[in-house]
Amino acid sequence: MHRIKRRGAMAVMIAVTLPVLLALAAFSIQFAYIDLGRVELRVATDAAAEAAARVLSETGDEAKALAAAKAAALRNKVAGVPAVLDDADVDFGYVTQSNPDEKFTFDANAPNSNAVRVSLELERSHLFQVLGRDLFTVSNSSVAGQIDRDVALVLDRSGSMVYTNDDGTPSGWVNGQPTPPNSRWVKVAAAASEFLSVLQNDTPMKEKVSLVTYNQAAYIDEDLTFTYSDINDTIDYYSVNFVDGATNIADGILKGQQSLLDTTTGRQWAAKSIVIMTDGNHNTGTITPLQAAQTAASQGITIHTITYGNQANQAAMQEVAAAGGGQHWHAPNSGALKQVFKEIAANLPTMLME
Repeated sequence: MHRIKRRGAMAVMIAVTLPVLLALAAFSIQFAYIDLGRVELRVATDAAAEAAARVLSETGDEAKALAAAKAAALRNKVAGVPAVLDDADVDFGYVTQSNPDEKFTFDANAPNSNAVRVSLELERSHLFQVLGRDLFTVSNSSVAGQIDRDVALVLDRSGSMVYTNDDGTPSGWVNGQPTPPNSRWVKVAAAASEFLSVLQNDTPMKEKVSLVTYNQAAYIDEDLTFTYSDINDTIDYYSVNFVDGATNIADGILKGQQSLLDTTTGRQWAAKSIVIMTDGNHNTGTITPLQAAQTAASQGITIHTITYGNQANQAAMQEVAAAGGGQHWHAPNSGALKQVFKEIAANLPTMLME
Protein backbone atom coordinates (compact mmCIF):
# COMPACT_ATOMS: atom_id res chain seq x y z
CA MET A 1 0.00 0.00 0.00
CA HIS A 2 2.80 2.39 0.97
CA ARG A 3 4.69 1.49 -2.19
CA ILE A 4 1.66 2.37 -4.28
CA LYS A 5 1.37 5.75 -2.52
CA ARG A 6 5.07 6.46 -3.01
CA ARG A 7 4.83 5.54 -6.66
CA GLY A 8 1.85 7.84 -7.04
CA ALA A 9 3.69 10.69 -5.35
CA MET A 10 6.70 10.21 -7.62
CA ALA A 11 4.48 10.21 -10.66
CA VAL A 12 2.91 13.49 -9.57
CA MET A 13 6.35 15.02 -8.90
CA ILE A 14 7.63 13.94 -12.28
CA ALA A 15 4.51 15.22 -13.97
CA VAL A 16 5.00 18.62 -12.31
CA THR A 17 8.79 19.00 -12.59
CA LEU A 18 9.44 17.46 -16.00
CA PRO A 19 7.80 20.28 -17.98
CA VAL A 20 9.74 22.81 -15.89
CA LEU A 21 13.02 21.01 -16.53
CA LEU A 22 12.26 20.77 -20.22
CA ALA A 23 11.42 24.48 -20.33
CA LEU A 24 14.66 25.37 -18.55
CA ALA A 25 16.62 23.17 -20.94
CA ALA A 26 14.90 24.83 -23.88
CA PHE A 27 15.76 28.30 -22.52
CA SER A 28 19.40 27.29 -21.99
CA ILE A 29 19.69 25.91 -25.51
CA GLN A 30 17.98 28.99 -26.94
CA PHE A 31 20.25 31.45 -25.09
CA ALA A 32 23.32 29.50 -26.22
CA TYR A 33 21.98 29.62 -29.78
CA ILE A 34 21.54 33.40 -29.57
CA ASP A 35 25.08 33.82 -28.18
CA LEU A 36 26.40 31.71 -31.04
CA GLY A 37 24.53 33.98 -33.45
CA ARG A 38 26.23 37.03 -31.93
CA VAL A 39 29.66 35.44 -32.32
CA GLU A 40 28.92 34.39 -35.90
CA LEU A 41 27.76 37.90 -36.76
CA ARG A 42 30.92 39.43 -35.30
CA VAL A 43 33.02 37.05 -37.40
CA ALA A 44 31.00 38.02 -40.49
CA THR A 45 31.30 41.79 -39.96
CA ASP A 46 35.02 41.52 -39.11
CA ALA A 47 35.66 39.53 -42.29
CA ALA A 48 33.63 41.96 -44.39
CA ALA A 49 35.37 45.04 -42.96
CA GLU A 50 38.86 43.56 -43.42
CA ALA A 51 38.16 42.44 -46.98
CA ALA A 52 36.77 45.84 -47.94
CA ALA A 53 39.61 47.75 -46.27
CA ARG A 54 42.22 45.70 -48.11
CA VAL A 55 40.57 46.28 -51.49
CA LEU A 56 40.15 49.98 -50.68
CA SER A 57 43.86 50.20 -49.87
CA GLU A 58 44.90 48.34 -53.02
CA THR A 59 42.60 50.07 -55.50
CA GLY A 60 41.12 53.19 -53.91
CA ASP A 61 37.80 52.08 -55.45
CA GLU A 62 34.90 52.18 -52.99
CA ALA A 63 32.60 50.24 -55.33
CA LYS A 64 35.07 47.36 -55.47
CA ALA A 65 35.55 47.54 -51.71
CA LEU A 66 31.77 47.37 -51.20
CA ALA A 67 31.59 44.30 -53.42
CA ALA A 68 34.40 42.68 -51.42
CA ALA A 69 32.56 43.35 -48.17
CA LYS A 70 29.37 41.77 -49.48
CA ALA A 71 31.21 38.72 -50.80
CA ALA A 72 33.07 38.19 -47.51
CA ALA A 73 29.88 38.52 -45.48
CA LEU A 74 28.08 35.96 -47.65
CA ARG A 75 30.78 33.41 -46.92
CA ASN A 76 29.77 33.49 -43.26
CA LYS A 77 26.53 32.12 -41.83
CA VAL A 78 24.65 33.57 -38.87
CA ALA A 79 22.27 31.10 -37.24
CA GLY A 80 22.53 28.90 -40.29
CA VAL A 81 21.74 31.62 -42.85
CA PRO A 82 24.34 33.57 -44.92
CA ALA A 83 24.95 37.15 -43.78
CA VAL A 84 23.66 39.54 -46.45
CA LEU A 85 24.93 43.13 -46.58
CA ASP A 86 23.05 46.04 -48.12
CA ASP A 87 24.85 49.13 -49.42
CA ALA A 88 23.64 51.08 -46.39
CA ASP A 89 25.40 48.64 -44.04
CA VAL A 90 28.84 49.77 -45.25
CA ASP A 91 30.37 53.20 -44.53
CA PHE A 92 33.67 54.59 -45.80
CA GLY A 93 35.57 57.04 -43.65
CA TYR A 94 38.84 58.06 -42.06
CA VAL A 95 40.26 56.69 -38.81
CA THR A 96 42.66 58.55 -36.56
CA GLN A 97 44.26 57.94 -33.18
CA SER A 98 45.61 60.87 -31.21
CA ASN A 99 47.82 58.65 -29.03
CA PRO A 100 48.41 54.92 -28.50
CA ASP A 101 46.31 54.80 -25.31
CA GLU A 102 43.13 56.06 -26.97
CA LYS A 103 40.64 54.31 -29.21
CA PHE A 104 40.52 54.93 -32.93
CA THR A 105 38.02 57.53 -34.10
CA PHE A 106 36.03 56.86 -37.27
CA ASP A 107 34.87 59.90 -39.29
CA ALA A 108 32.33 58.96 -41.95
CA ASN A 109 32.29 62.53 -43.33
CA ALA A 110 36.01 62.82 -44.10
CA PRO A 111 36.90 63.71 -47.73
CA ASN A 112 39.37 60.81 -47.99
CA SER A 113 38.82 57.23 -46.87
CA ASN A 114 41.31 54.90 -45.21
CA ALA A 115 38.84 52.66 -43.38
CA VAL A 116 35.56 50.78 -43.71
CA ARG A 117 32.81 50.32 -41.13
CA VAL A 118 30.39 47.42 -41.51
CA SER A 119 27.27 47.60 -39.32
CA LEU A 120 24.72 44.83 -39.53
CA GLU A 121 21.52 43.95 -37.68
CA LEU A 122 19.85 40.64 -38.47
CA GLU A 123 16.69 38.83 -37.43
CA ARG A 124 16.88 35.08 -37.10
CA SER A 125 14.40 32.37 -36.09
CA HIS A 126 14.43 30.94 -32.57
CA LEU A 127 15.04 27.22 -32.25
CA PHE A 128 11.96 27.18 -30.03
CA GLN A 129 9.22 29.75 -29.63
CA VAL A 130 10.12 31.88 -26.62
CA LEU A 131 7.44 33.92 -24.84
CA GLY A 132 5.41 33.94 -28.00
CA ARG A 133 8.26 35.25 -30.15
CA ASP A 134 9.53 33.50 -33.25
CA LEU A 135 12.53 35.79 -33.99
CA PHE A 136 15.57 37.22 -32.21
CA THR A 137 17.83 40.11 -33.28
CA VAL A 138 21.63 40.33 -33.27
CA SER A 139 23.74 43.33 -34.27
CA ASN A 140 27.42 44.23 -34.56
CA SER A 141 29.70 46.89 -36.03
CA SER A 142 33.31 46.36 -37.21
CA VAL A 143 35.86 48.89 -38.47
CA ALA A 144 39.01 48.00 -40.40
CA GLY A 145 41.50 50.22 -42.14
CA GLN A 146 45.05 51.41 -42.40
CA ILE A 147 46.37 54.03 -40.04
CA ASP A 148 49.11 56.56 -40.71
CA ARG A 149 52.53 54.99 -41.12
CA ASP A 150 56.13 55.94 -40.48
CA VAL A 151 58.38 54.06 -42.90
CA ALA A 152 62.16 53.71 -42.97
CA LEU A 153 63.38 53.02 -46.50
CA VAL A 154 66.75 51.26 -46.14
CA LEU A 155 68.84 50.80 -49.30
CA ASP A 156 72.02 48.83 -49.97
CA ARG A 157 74.90 51.08 -51.08
CA SER A 158 77.64 48.45 -51.11
CA GLY A 159 80.17 47.87 -53.88
CA SER A 160 78.03 45.38 -55.78
CA MET A 161 75.41 48.06 -56.38
CA VAL A 162 77.56 49.51 -59.17
CA TYR A 163 77.54 46.17 -60.99
CA THR A 164 75.70 46.16 -64.29
CA ASN A 165 75.46 42.36 -64.12
CA ASP A 166 76.86 39.60 -61.92
CA ASP A 167 80.41 39.92 -63.31
CA GLY A 168 81.72 42.61 -60.98
CA THR A 169 82.61 46.30 -61.05
CA PRO A 170 82.64 47.74 -64.60
CA SER A 171 86.08 48.30 -66.07
CA GLY A 172 87.36 51.83 -65.49
CA TRP A 173 84.86 52.79 -62.80
CA VAL A 174 86.42 54.67 -59.86
CA ASN A 175 84.93 54.98 -56.37
CA GLY A 176 83.16 58.33 -55.98
CA GLN A 177 82.20 58.61 -59.64
CA PRO A 178 78.63 58.46 -61.01
CA THR A 179 77.20 54.96 -61.08
CA PRO A 180 77.16 53.27 -64.51
CA PRO A 181 73.89 53.85 -66.44
CA ASN A 182 72.71 50.25 -66.12
CA SER A 183 73.98 49.63 -62.60
CA ARG A 184 71.91 48.02 -59.88
CA TRP A 185 71.88 51.30 -57.97
CA VAL A 186 70.28 53.15 -60.87
CA LYS A 187 67.55 50.50 -61.05
CA VAL A 188 66.99 50.61 -57.29
CA ALA A 189 66.76 54.40 -57.46
CA ALA A 190 64.02 54.13 -60.09
CA ALA A 191 62.14 51.54 -58.01
CA ALA A 192 62.42 53.67 -54.87
CA SER A 193 60.98 56.61 -56.80
CA GLU A 194 58.00 54.43 -57.76
CA PHE A 195 57.60 53.47 -54.09
CA LEU A 196 57.44 57.11 -53.03
CA SER A 197 55.08 57.96 -55.89
CA VAL A 198 52.59 55.32 -54.75
CA LEU A 199 52.73 56.61 -51.18
CA GLN A 200 52.28 60.18 -52.39
CA ASN A 201 49.46 59.64 -54.87
CA ASP A 202 47.76 56.29 -54.41
CA THR A 203 47.24 55.69 -50.69
CA PRO A 204 44.82 57.57 -48.42
CA MET A 205 47.18 57.33 -45.43
CA LYS A 206 49.70 59.99 -44.45
CA GLU A 207 53.12 58.34 -44.51
CA LYS A 208 56.31 59.88 -43.22
CA VAL A 209 59.39 58.30 -44.78
CA SER A 210 63.04 58.31 -43.74
CA LEU A 211 65.99 57.26 -45.90
CA VAL A 212 68.82 55.07 -44.63
CA THR A 213 71.65 53.79 -46.83
CA TYR A 214 74.37 51.38 -45.84
CA ASN A 215 77.71 49.98 -46.96
CA GLN A 216 80.22 49.04 -44.23
CA ALA A 217 78.12 51.24 -41.94
CA ALA A 218 74.64 52.73 -42.18
CA TYR A 219 73.65 56.39 -42.32
CA ILE A 220 70.37 58.20 -41.72
CA ASP A 221 70.40 60.32 -44.86
CA GLU A 222 66.93 61.81 -44.38
CA ASP A 223 64.91 61.94 -41.17
CA LEU A 224 61.21 61.09 -41.32
CA THR A 225 59.55 63.56 -43.64
CA PHE A 226 56.50 64.21 -45.76
CA THR A 227 58.75 65.87 -48.36
CA TYR A 228 59.55 62.90 -50.56
CA SER A 229 61.45 65.07 -53.03
CA ASP A 230 64.21 65.39 -50.42
CA ILE A 231 64.57 61.61 -50.40
CA ASN A 232 64.66 61.42 -54.19
CA ASP A 233 67.26 64.21 -54.26
CA THR A 234 69.50 62.33 -51.83
CA ILE A 235 69.21 59.12 -53.86
CA ASP A 236 70.08 61.11 -56.99
CA TYR A 237 73.10 62.58 -55.19
CA TYR A 238 74.45 59.10 -54.56
CA SER A 239 73.84 58.24 -58.21
CA VAL A 240 76.42 60.84 -59.22
CA ASN A 241 78.71 60.53 -56.16
CA PHE A 242 78.68 56.84 -55.33
CA VAL A 243 81.02 55.69 -52.56
CA ASP A 244 80.84 51.93 -52.17
CA GLY A 245 81.95 49.56 -49.39
CA ALA A 246 81.07 46.35 -47.56
CA THR A 247 77.53 45.17 -46.70
CA ASN A 248 76.35 45.83 -43.14
CA ILE A 249 72.67 44.88 -43.32
CA ALA A 250 72.35 44.73 -39.53
CA ASP A 251 73.42 48.36 -39.12
CA GLY A 252 70.94 49.33 -41.83
CA ILE A 253 68.14 47.80 -39.75
CA LEU A 254 69.35 49.47 -36.54
CA LYS A 255 69.62 52.89 -38.19
CA GLY A 256 66.15 52.39 -39.67
CA GLN A 257 64.89 51.66 -36.16
CA GLN A 258 66.65 54.76 -34.84
CA SER A 259 64.98 56.96 -37.43
CA LEU A 260 61.52 55.56 -36.62
CA LEU A 261 61.91 55.99 -32.86
CA ASP A 262 63.19 59.57 -33.09
CA THR A 263 60.64 61.49 -31.01
CA THR A 264 61.38 64.78 -32.79
CA THR A 265 60.24 63.50 -36.19
CA GLY A 266 58.39 60.22 -35.54
CA ARG A 267 54.72 60.01 -34.64
CA GLN A 268 54.04 58.03 -31.49
CA TRP A 269 50.71 56.70 -32.75
CA ALA A 270 51.81 55.77 -36.29
CA ALA A 271 52.43 52.18 -37.40
CA LYS A 272 56.18 51.74 -37.93
CA SER A 273 57.79 49.71 -40.71
CA ILE A 274 61.25 49.14 -42.14
CA VAL A 275 61.55 48.28 -45.83
CA ILE A 276 65.11 47.05 -46.40
CA MET A 277 66.64 46.07 -49.74
CA THR A 278 69.88 44.22 -50.50
CA ASP A 279 71.53 42.63 -53.52
CA GLY A 280 74.07 40.60 -51.55
CA ASN A 281 75.21 39.13 -48.24
CA HIS A 282 75.86 40.66 -44.84
CA ASN A 283 79.65 40.60 -44.46
CA THR A 284 80.66 43.06 -41.73
CA GLY A 285 79.56 44.35 -38.34
CA THR A 286 79.30 43.05 -34.78
CA ILE A 287 75.79 41.55 -34.89
CA THR A 288 73.77 39.64 -37.47
CA PRO A 289 70.81 40.99 -39.44
CA LEU A 290 68.59 38.51 -37.59
CA GLN A 291 69.67 39.90 -34.22
CA ALA A 292 69.04 43.45 -35.45
CA ALA A 293 65.59 42.43 -36.69
CA GLN A 294 64.73 40.92 -33.33
CA THR A 295 65.76 44.16 -31.63
CA ALA A 296 63.58 46.24 -33.96
CA ALA A 297 60.64 43.87 -33.60
CA SER A 298 60.81 44.23 -29.81
CA GLN A 299 60.11 47.95 -30.38
CA GLY A 300 56.94 47.19 -32.35
CA ILE A 301 58.54 47.71 -35.76
CA THR A 302 57.54 45.55 -38.73
CA ILE A 303 60.32 44.62 -41.17
CA HIS A 304 59.78 43.87 -44.85
CA THR A 305 62.75 42.63 -46.88
CA ILE A 306 63.59 42.75 -50.58
CA THR A 307 66.36 40.77 -52.26
CA TYR A 308 67.45 41.81 -55.74
CA GLY A 309 69.39 39.75 -58.24
CA ASN A 310 71.00 36.32 -58.25
CA GLN A 311 73.66 37.01 -55.63
CA ALA A 312 71.34 38.08 -52.81
CA ASN A 313 70.98 35.82 -49.78
CA GLN A 314 67.27 35.14 -49.97
CA ALA A 315 67.17 32.64 -47.10
CA ALA A 316 68.80 35.06 -44.65
CA MET A 317 66.45 37.90 -45.57
CA GLN A 318 63.44 35.61 -45.28
CA GLU A 319 64.53 34.97 -41.69
CA VAL A 320 64.85 38.71 -41.09
CA ALA A 321 61.33 39.33 -42.39
CA ALA A 322 59.92 36.50 -40.28
CA ALA A 323 61.61 37.86 -37.14
CA GLY A 324 60.23 41.31 -37.93
CA GLY A 325 56.68 40.09 -38.51
CA GLY A 326 56.81 41.18 -42.14
CA GLN A 327 57.13 39.70 -45.60
CA HIS A 328 59.99 38.93 -47.95
CA TRP A 329 60.01 39.61 -51.69
CA HIS A 330 62.60 38.58 -54.26
CA ALA A 331 63.09 40.55 -57.46
CA PRO A 332 65.20 38.76 -60.08
CA ASN A 333 65.28 41.81 -62.39
CA SER A 334 64.61 45.54 -62.48
CA GLY A 335 61.03 45.19 -63.71
CA ALA A 336 60.16 42.89 -60.84
CA LEU A 337 61.95 45.24 -58.43
CA LYS A 338 59.71 48.16 -59.38
CA GLN A 339 56.63 46.01 -58.98
CA VAL A 340 57.74 44.80 -55.55
CA PHE A 341 58.29 48.33 -54.27
CA LYS A 342 54.87 49.42 -55.57
CA GLU A 343 53.19 46.40 -54.01
CA ILE A 344 54.75 47.04 -50.61
CA ALA A 345 53.72 50.70 -50.71
CA ALA A 346 50.10 49.78 -51.42
CA ASN A 347 49.77 46.78 -49.15
CA LEU A 348 51.26 47.48 -45.75
CA PRO A 349 48.97 45.74 -43.24
CA THR A 350 45.25 46.31 -42.79
CA MET A 351 44.07 46.11 -39.19
CA LEU A 352 40.79 45.76 -37.31
CA MET A 353 40.11 48.82 -35.18
CA GLU A 354 36.69 48.14 -33.66
